[in-house]
Amino acid sequence: KIKQIADEEGITIYQTHAIFGEFPACECPEYREATVKNIIATNVLGCRYSVIHPVRTPGRFFDEKKEEGFAYNLDLFQYLVPYLEKYNVTVGIEPMWLDDENKVICPSVCSRPEEILEYIDILGEEYFCACLDYGHVALTGKGTGDSSLLAPSDKASRAEYATVIKRY
Repeated sequence: KIKQIADEEGITIYQTHAIFGEFPACECPEYREATVKNIIATNVLGCRYSVIHPVRTPGRFFDEKKEEGFAYNLDLFQYLVPYLEKYNVTVGIEPMWLDDENKVICPSVCSRPEEILEYIDILGEEYFCACLDYGHVALTGKGTGDSSLLAPSDKASRAEYATVIKRY
């Protein structure tokens, strides 16, 4: 029904946003099931992109416990690949943050573009891209200067609140 109304009104639905995977709730099978349903819904709506946050694993402040967090998210993203292929959806990976014990916002998983590119290099550009949410980047106090690593010189697609960038 949503797709029908959008089509009748000439509205293109450019991206969706999956359920937020907060640790440890994302450990339950229902989280992966809800994420797969989001991928299916994205296809039904005629979208190509769905923003899926990497999970902010415990202790992933700055580069602390990076390997554990990277492995956890790599496993999650690899699990999604058959569904992404079947439903022709591309995941936009967003930079994330965590609050420390003093409620100070700190960089976390994918806060640096190099980490997002690591996932894309491993998982492939066909079904993974960067979703450069400038609000998320600003939260970490890192600024957006080094985020230019994600931007191709000739092609970029802009969504309402985030820029989904795919390297070509």
